[in-house]
Parts: sequence; structure tokens; C-alpha cells
Amino acid sequence: MLRAWSHFSAVALALSGLAGCVDQPPRARPAPPTTGPEARLDAAWRLTLGSYVVPVDPTVLADAATEGMDAAAAGRTPNLTPGSAPRPDWPQRPDLQWSRTLETNVLDHLRTLATKPDANADKLSDAAISAMTAVLDPHSKLEPPGGEAVWEKHADTAEHYRGLGFQVRPVPTGYLVTRLYQNSPAVHAGVLVGDIITGFDGKRAVDIDNKSFTRLSHEETPAAARLDIDRQGRHLHLTASRAEVEIPRVEARLVGDVAVLRLNAFTRDAGPELRRAAARLFAASPQPRGLVLDLRGNLGGLISEAEDAAGLLLPDGASLATFWSVGHPDEHHVAHAPTGLPRSVPVVVLINADTASAAEVLAAALRDHGRATLVGSRSFGKGISQGHQALPDGRTLVATGWFLRRPSGAWLQSDGLVPDLKVAGLEETYAGHEASLPGALKPPTQVEAVAEHPPPASPACLAAGRAAANRPGDPQLLAAIAMLDCQHAIAPVMEAHTPLPAPAQPTRQSGAVATKAN
Repeated sequence: MLRAWSHFSAVALALSGLAGCVDQPPRARPAPPTTGPEARLDAAWRLTLGSYVVPVDPTVLADAATEGMDAAAAGRTPNLTPGSAPRPDWPQRPDLQWSRTLETNVLDHLRTLATKPDANADKLSDAAISAMTAVLDPHSKLEPPGGEAVWEKHADTAEHYRGLGFQVRPVPTGYLVTRLYQNSPAVHAGVLVGDIITGFDGKRAVDIDNKSFTRLSHEETPAAARLDIDRQGRHLHLTASRAEVEIPRVEARLVGDVAVLRLNAFTRDAGPELRRAAARLFAASPQPRGLVLDLRGNLGGLISEAEDAAGLLLPDGASLATFWSVGHPDEHHVAHAPTGLPRSVPVVVLINADTASAAEVLAAALRDHGRATLVGSRSFGKGISQGHQALPDGRTLVATGWFLRRPSGAWLQSDGLVPDLKVAGLEETYAGHEASLPGALKPPTQVEAVAEHPPPASPACLAAGRAAANRPGDPQLLAAIAMLDCQHAIAPVMEAHTPLPAPAQPTRQSGAVATKAN
């Protein structure tokens, strides 16, 4: 499970007189209340300094909290520098007395501002915590009451909501449609993958931030949404009637004699569902000659489901990823494989810039173990994991607790996975990656040797895939299928094996790799 953030390290850090050199004894620190604005700020402060993935500079944290409260009191936007608080170069976490002295000043400032007319201590405390998370990294945040419940609901179920049914990414002129869900309102309205939504219900799309656009496209009312579309220079006006949209965890099909499994997200039970889908496809006669595992657009989810999914293709106990944090023991995650496909079944994994987090963990493990060849475009590069910790009064602190290391020893964070065969997809022109986000965390310096392995596909099969990508259709999928055909022609004899049994419902709970919300 995600590490409980109740353990706080208190290790000394020599900081050239910054800690311990005080002319007078520090003031006695009043015992914080167990609920209310002060308790919430105190808990967030302690959790951040004790369990963030790398040491955090408490001076920067205190300045951010103070600026957040001042800005909230004045009704302005706080002036903060994303990513300025983490100190990956510090070998230990800061001195406890030093950080407590700074926190006392922050709490005093909260009490002072709260006494002013029309002040709202709850809003001031939330502003301080939000400012603290803003100087950590792009994925750390304060969630309002109900936020954790919403996250749990997302992890427990396949997406099922009333809305429009498309996946988008922001581009300079609006929102690029990168995916449409089967039988969705957007499909019935005539929206196509590759369209750019330039207007939404009379508003310019460039004036709608990503979170607001997601909310608008998921709202139940009004009954219809008006979309302005730019389709390769043509301007269209479409109306989509909102309806129930279901996004299946797994989509399975045969393309010729190749099995194609698309895993959309690592929500709960996604791993067993992937295995059941594979069992159905490989029960066909003749059996598929290879497998395409499509992880494009998979933004991540639960690492426990990645463990189950890995068991389809890796031996039981094979390394999946190591979770690393300063001052805490490493956490090793491995494949869970009661049964799986024989190694003679060739595998290609499709990735793109929207392959992130737990999806990158799975793709990297399959590549590092020599089990799959990667095709597509560079993945997003989110190799960090967030913990969700309850704060007093219903809020939730989401903060980065781990860096992720591949079985090869390389870090996953920042650069993303580079495919063995690069085939540009629709998103390539507008692709954004973790490293380009303001305040993105950089992994520690790579000191250990990284194991390099050639791809399972031969140079001849890579060339066959490259040639197939020029044909009309989905270039990345066409390349993958051509490579599998080539690999089968080189080694056509496959091991005899029985169909995969449907796995039992998992009882194991494990940690989560937080999703990159869209």
C-alpha cells in the first residue's frame, strides 16, 4: 500500500550555522489543536518535511505559506516559484528545531491575519498549504473535502459518466481531440480524432483552462454542447447531446492473426480484466501469432494493477519497479503471474506522449526484461508517485513521495521512454512531457550502471515496421503488426499452451501511481 505518512524523520543537517546557533532559547511551541485551520496547516507542514521524496527547504516552504496567506487576504494571485523548495542535493532532511521555529512563525502569521475584519481562517490556511505544494512540483496539491473520495472512485471503477466522450490535449489554438470513445456523443455529433476544438458553448477554447474544460465536457447539463471545430483549416459548428459515456478498462480485438489489447487505465481490477481478455483472444484457433499491447493514452493509475498486468507477460516475481525516497527503505514491486503467455509469443507495446506513470512502469519493465519492443513516440516521463494523506477537516494533501526506478536501474522521471521504433502519431506535433512542466522534479544523479539490452525485434523486423508505417491508417499500429508478422516469419514455431484461465478477483492492495488528470 502507499506508505502511511505518519513517520517523520528528524535528522540533523549541518547548515553552516543555520541550525542550532541561536542567541536565546527558542520560544516554547504551543501545542497545536487537533482540528481547525491551525491543525491542518501544522499537519501539512510536518507531512511535507517528513515524507516528501527529497529534502525540502523549510525557509522556502515558510515563505511560500506566508505569501499564500498574504495573497489570499489581499485578493491577489500569490507570487511563487514552482519547484523552488525541493533540495535533491541535500543528503538528509533538515534539522527539526530549525523547521519548527519557521513553522511557529507561519502559524503566528495565520493567527494575526485571522483577527482582521472579514478574515476567514479556513481560507487562509488552505491558501498557505496550496502555496506550499505549489513550490514543490506540478503534481503536489491540496484537495478540498471530497477530493480523496473522488480519487478513490476513479481508482475503483472504469470511467462511467454523463458527458461527451473524448480525450483531448491543450494546443495553442484550443484542444486537440486525441481519442474518441466508442458510441459516444462526440462520435455521433461528427467529431473526428485530429479535430481542434476552438470554441465550447460560445466561449473561446483558449480562454478555458484544462481543468475547466474537463469539467465542462463532463457536466450533465445543459443537454447539448456547442463545439466550434477546426478540421485542417475548415471551420465547423457541431452540437453534441450529452449522454452516458463508458470507457472500458480493456478493449480486445484480432487484427488479422495478431491480438490487440488496449489498456485504457490502471483502475482497480484492470490487471485481471486484461488477463481475461487475453485468454479469450488466445483461445482462438489458430492462435494469434503475436500480441500488441496498446498503452497509448493510458495516463496511469494503481501500481497493483500494473503488477497484475505484468504477470501476463513476465515470470512471477520479476522486477517491475523500485520506489525510492530519501531516508526511507526502497519499495520493490514485482509481477504477479499465476499463469501467462509463453515467452515465444512476440510482443510489441505501443506508447505515445500520453503514456504516463503506471503505464510507463509496465512498458519499461517489459522492455528491460527483453519481453517487448516499444513502438510509437516518446512517453510522458512521469516517474514519480504521489501519496494521498488525510488532513483535519476533510482536506487531502497530495504530495510526491517516491521516485521510480526501472528494472534496468534507470530513473523513469523526466525523459520518458524512447521507443525502439519511432513512429510519429497524431499527438507528436503538440506533445508535452513531464520535463517541460514548470517546477518538474529532476531525478537524482544516475550513479549506478544502467543495464542496456537490445530490443527483441531484429533490425530486419524494425525495418519492416518502419516501411508499414507509411501506409494509410494508424501508422503506429500498422508498424507493430508488420513487426510481429516479421518475427513470426523468422521463428514461426510457438510453444503449445493452454488458454489462460480467468484470474480470480485480487485481494491484494498496493500503492498507487497517481494519474495525470486530463
